[in-house]
Amino acid sequence: MSRFLKSSFVIFSFLLMSQILVACNAGEFYREESERRIAAPVFLLERTVEANKFNLHVHERIYREGQPAMVYIAGDGNDVLTFERDPGPVEPVALRLAAQDPKVNVIHMSRPCQITGEADQCPSRFWEDDKYGEEALAAMDVALSKLKGKHKLTGFHFVGYEGGAVIATALAARRDDVRSIRTVAGILDTQYYASLNGMPYDAASTFNPTKYAPLLTNVPQHHFVGQLDSKVTSALYHSYEQAMGAPNCSNMTLVDNANHVDGWTEQWKVLLALPVECPYTPREAIVLTPVDNDGTGVTKIFK
Repeated sequence: MSRFLKSSFVIFSFLLMSQILVACNAGEFYREESERRIAAPVFLLERTVEANKFNLHVHERIYREGQPAMVYIAGDGNDVLTFERDPGPVEPVALRLAAQDPKVNVIHMSRPCQITGEADQCPSRFWEDDKYGEEALAAMDVALSKLKGKHKLTGFHFVGYEGGAVIATALAARRDDVRSIRTVAGILDTQYYASLNGMPYDAASTFNPTKYAPLLTNVPQHHFVGQLDSKVTSALYHSYEQAMGAPNCSNMTLVDNANHVDGWTEQWKVLLALPVECPYTPREAIVLTPVDNDGTGVTKIFK
């Protein structure tokens, strides 16, 4: 290779890396600004909670101490294959849902490494292969205990979006203060999810909700699956529910006009009002008409 070609290659590589870094910084800025615009109008205040080796990004609105809190757990976010050193979610669905919740105590928790400006100090394995591993779960557990102590909370009602459902079920299996679980487009069987989406699966480092489902039999649960969602189908719920065994306190709602990302925010207040019952009482399918983008929509409830 001539000296000219070598120099051209070095310059091209430098410019390419510069563009990638600029794009990443811009992505982090716009994500941070988007989150602020969602959270600020409903008084979800930002703070950082230190938990083991991680700093966890939290939005919280606590009006009444000594009561339980709704806890929304973020989805998986970016991966290293996107060339973005920003593991935060492209679309903050869990935060949007939290902003729709009118309850007096509401908390939104990001996952390990999902904090603007700290991705370079966080090994990528914690937002790839080990995002459902013990270290990540332990950090979320510690953060919850700190929030509980700070606000004198009496328990938690979990809402896990996508991979946040894995975290929600994992924490509920190890804690005694979880009063209910809701999931939205929830990954309730990580092995099945990996197979369905052509992804690798490492059973040794990945918490699978189906493994500990029998421990959650008596926890009231309501799981929401988008009828248009090709990434998380109702089959994942049925795998989880079968692993739980019968009888149990879980039921599922198949939601029209919702895919993996879109259609949830517009319908959340209606879905949130649906009961989380224990023991589950069999009933005929219920048809609702929540408000969505077109002003139409049908939600069907199934056991």
